[in-house]
Amino acid sequence: MLPMLSDAERHQLLVGWNSIAAPNPREALCLHQLIEEQAGQTPDRVAVVFDQQTLTYDELNRRANQLAHHLTGLGVGPDVLEGEHNALEAHSAQPHPEEMAADLGRRFYVTETAIKTFSVGYPIQSALDALLTLRRDHGLTPANVDRVIARLPQDGAGIVNDSAMPDVNLQYLMAVALIDGAVSFDASHSFDRMKDPQVLAVKQRVELVGDRSLMDPAAPRSANVEVRLRDGRTVSHFTRFAPGTKESPLSTEGVAAKARSLIAPVLGDERGEAVIRRINTLETLSSVRDLVALLTAV
Repeated sequence: MLPMLSDAERHQLLVGWNSIAAPNPREALCLHQLIEEQAGQTPDRVAVVFDQQTLTYDELNRRANQLAHHLTGLGVGPDVLEGEHNALEAHSAQPHPEEMAADLGRRFYVTETAIKTFSVGYPIQSALDALLTLRRDHGLTPANVDRVIARLPQDGAGIVNDSAMPDVNLQYLMAVALIDGAVSFDASHSFDRMKDPQVLAVKQRVELVGDRSLMDPAAPRSANVEVRLRDGRTVSHFTRFAPGTKESPLSTEGVAAKARSLIAPVLGDERGEAVIRRINTLETLSSVRDLVALLTAV
């Protein structure tokens, strides 16, 4: 049978005349233009909510314009998100800047940011949490523990297996946790502590197992810790999400405790507490210079 249409005619009929693709002019808009557009459409709609304060799109747009004029007066020009070869295009062949304003005022990415409870490699976070939970619940000490078996996803286990670096050495950090009941910044970075006879003795009782069954994309850094006691008992704890992740966020006091452990050795206890109080009431700060003065005071 002879074809009635040529290849070119067939393509025109099936593809060319059926194309529904249309350019979207909004894809070329920058973030501030999207906010301006939204302010024009729904000026009185709430755009940002923080604590007891709210801003409408119109208020947000006016404040953004005031800030822009102030920065322009200081000599600030286009930033890395604007112009040709900008940062968005550098990281994606098909950037979508409108996503930066999506769910504005409703979704706060800062609340999804992970805060490490311990200053160690991420594969060890859940294992330390599990061991310290068992230590607290069952009164574990180096004297009554015979063996500690930590099961990690296989990929993470390969990273932290008896590493030369203290902060990515699971066996060392688990020994410190059992001895101290905590893992400080100093201990997690101390090469001298790695040579301590007591730590070395306890470290010999820690076994790391790479477990393929724990390789779950939804929980890539989980850990199951089993502790065998010298009285014959065995206790275990599974931490699916380490404290500080978006799935298991820290409380305000938990964040303060982490900050305290890092700030106090540098600024001292009193100034450290003052900084934490000031940060927790940042919305009442009349000038950021007050915070700077607190951080730099001698």
